[in-house]
Amino acid sequence: MQQLEDHNENYITGWIKTYRSLEHHWIWKDSKYLKCWLWFLFRANHKNTKVLIGSDFIDLNRGSFITSIQKGAIASELTIQQFRTFLSLLEKDKMVFRKSTSKLTQITICNYDVYQDQQQTNNKPTTNQQQANNKPATTDKNVKELKQLEELKEIFNQKSFSNIRAITAKRAKHVKARIKEYDYATILQVIDISENSDFLKGKNATNWKLDFDWMLDPNNFVKILEGKYGSNNSAPTAPAKPVMTQEERSKLRRYAKFPIKEGM
Repeated sequence: MQQLEDHNENYITGWIKTYRSLEHHWIWKDSKYLKCWLWFLFRANHKNTKVLIGSDFIDLNRGSFITSIQKGAIASELTIQQFRTFLSLLEKDKMVFRKSTSKLTQITICNYDVYQDQQQTNNKPTTNQQQANNKPATTDKNVKELKQLEELKEIFNQKSFSNIRAITAKRAKHVKARIKEYDYATILQVIDISENSDFLKGKNATNWKLDFDWMLDPNNFVKILEGKYGSNNSAPTAPAKPVMTQEERSKLRRYAKFPIKEGM
């Protein structure tokens, strides 16, 4: 259908935002999945619209697009079964939801407004003056912080640690403190370092796993960064208790009113 080719005006022109955190996502590990995901982002409408499909009008919100299983498989160079599997994985990970009929499939990208805010999806980047007129600088900063917090939660939960369900106000405060002390990239680095530590992944006497709050503690954070919990390291051990010399033991016996155990 020609309508399926024409209804996304930003498919040929315009641009999208991608984030460095994508490198840490499970999609990154499969080149065809990655290509398919980018194709989803390219196809998604950057504004609400209405399209005519056959004799019916369909309302499409921002972040949604219309396709078919066959067309999606061809575009992403997947088999139809692989494309169906990929869609199921995205749904399980709450990245998309779909609405299918016998004729077409409508796909909506979750959190599209968070990652592709209105100014970023225009055909041309807005000027500084337009940004000042349309959105206060403080709002831009808040949006950036929210995106970073959401990314951290997603990246952390993909690792072999104790998962978190939400970034609480207390956690957000700790994240901001570490960003101020180091930077955002360093937090990602600490997560990667932790993923390479058997001890922090639960291979220890108590099966304890690193959790988000423990990692963001300033003392623990710098220890991880310095490699104190390397792949073959465990928790720091206390210094060995010094053993008394024979001369020291003899002196102590003269004054002690209790027996001195061997090995002290």
